[in-house]
Amino acid sequence: MPNASAGLGLVARGLDWRQDDDVVITNVEYPANRYPWQDLKRLGVNLIEVPQLPDGRIDVEDVTDAITDRTRIVAISHVQYASGHRIELRPISETVHQAGGFLCVDAIQSAGALPLDVQAMGIDFLAADGHKWLLSPEGCGIFYCREDL
Repeated sequence: MPNASAGLGLVARGLDWRQDDDVVITNVEYPANRYPWQDLKRLGVNLIEVPQLPDGRIDVEDVTDAITDRTRIVAISHVQYASGHRIELRPISETVHQAGGFLCVDAIQSAGALPLDVQAMGIDFLAADGHKWLLSPEGCGIFYCREDL
């Protein structure tokens, strides 16, 4: 992928959306992880925003509490760009998988700086740019899609 935006957009455009599907994000996602999901409103998809706490954290329980049987995908940054808050992904993936949905991770702030194990974390889709902690030139991003998907 040329960048994380392209990977996230690929997921948003690649799923077969149904009226009243839900997408769960946080209210502080970087625009690349907001706009593709926000655009789905025109298809009748609901955008559910989990608020950041006053101390800059995103509470895992707030995210898992937002997941319902209508949740098609949780799209979240592993590390938030403004606060630097790192969220634990495994409880989110377990909850969204139980609901029949997927976990899509924006890893631009963590890939190359923190351990990332897509299988252990239960990640279905992951996108990142290489120009940050992976120290690659602009235009060299990565995209992961779970093989069975």
